[in-house]
Amino acid sequence: MRFSRDGYYGQGIYFADSAQYSHTYARPEQGCFELFLVFVLAGNAIKFPNQDRTLRMPPNLPDGSFNRYDSVMNNDQSHTIIYNNQRQMPAFLIKYQHGRA
Repeated sequence: MRFSRDGYYGQGIYFADSAQYSHTYARPEQGCFELFLVFVLAGNAIKFPNQDRTLRMPPNLPDGSFNRYDSVMNNDQSHTIIYNNQRQMPAFLIKYQHGRA
């Protein structure tokens, strides 16, 4: 987490609902792709309509307290961004080949 670069929603850990989307960022290792299936505890998420590269943690709740949302979702809710490593747990490492049969 501390070595991650700024993304569209700041410095966080980005998860996609679609394995196909994640595959677009994959690079084969000896002809085989690897993908983690991860359980993510999104909790009380806020949908962010605009990009904000300055985020380092979710925004405060609107109730006036200093409590924060648990995670951020992009505008179409296809990506979840967490800012705390303890909100995710890798479950499976999936190895696959992609291409023509």
